[in-house]
Amino acid sequence: MAAPLKVDYAFDAEDLKSSAKIVKFAILRKHEDQDATQGQELASFEETMLPHMDAAHNLAKWLLRNEQDAQDIVQEAYLRAFKSFGGFHGSNGRAWLLTIVRNTSYTLLKKNRAVDVTTTFDEEIHAA
Repeated sequence: MAAPLKVDYAFDAEDLKSSAKIVKFAILRKHEDQDATQGQELASFEETMLPHMDAAHNLAKWLLRNEQDAQDIVQEAYLRAFKSFGGFHGSNGRAWLLTIVRNTSYTLLKKNRAVDVTTTFDEEIHAA
């Protein structure tokens, strides 16, 4: 069994307390900045994307032919859009959102697609 490590620090308890206060202040300041930034991002998202909710719902309903699935897809698409809103550069919010709705709909359709059942051709059965 290895001997425990002994570590000697080059500063005393007062240095630790002042360093801890500086780090705590920096962390709190960072959280305050993040909260303000997130609030601005949420407001920007609402302003840019919420006016297109009807178009998103209509597209999902047209693609899926089911009201409940369309509502679920719109909700999922808005979550995806909000998560990646930092990558949106403000060109056309409607097109960007509807692309997310379309891709989310295709993902659901692919996941729920019936598996193709293939049968082998049996010459004895079909020879008659």
